[in-house]
Amino acid sequence: AVLNDRIAKADYVFVANNAPFDTYYPYLKRVMEKRFFRVGRKNYTSRNGIVYNNDRYGKDYYSQTFSLQESEEKEMKEEKVVFGEKYIDMMSPIRQNNGKYAFFTPDKHFYSHDGIHLTHAGAKEYARRLNVKKYFN
Repeated sequence: AVLNDRIAKADYVFVANNAPFDTYYPYLKRVMEKRFFRVGRKNYTSRNGIVYNNDRYGKDYYSQTFSLQESEEKEMKEEKVVFGEKYIDMMSPIRQNNGKYAFFTPDKHFYSHDGIHLTHAGAKEYARRLNVKKYFN
């Protein structure tokens, strides 16, 4: 009931979760009547504690990267196909040339403090890289 009320009152619907989308299937027809976007996986791993204490990088500390599991990469590709232009890819903007993903923003702050939620610096960097204003035009 709460979700139905929120959908009814919304002009825009952004669905973001790190789980399969099937929970939202019953609501899909209603959300598609709105300005709907599927926010893709944000998974920065749960290794931040290791990164905090990793002194082997020395002066390259802020260049530490990580890889996603094959299943995560596959899920992201599938959702890009399913949702098309309604899909907001959250991982590609931080993908490095070597195919790995950055832990840190260019100004040396974590993208995520807990592996899922963005830090203030991470959110600002994504806003810059994703040009979020385009979703509200």
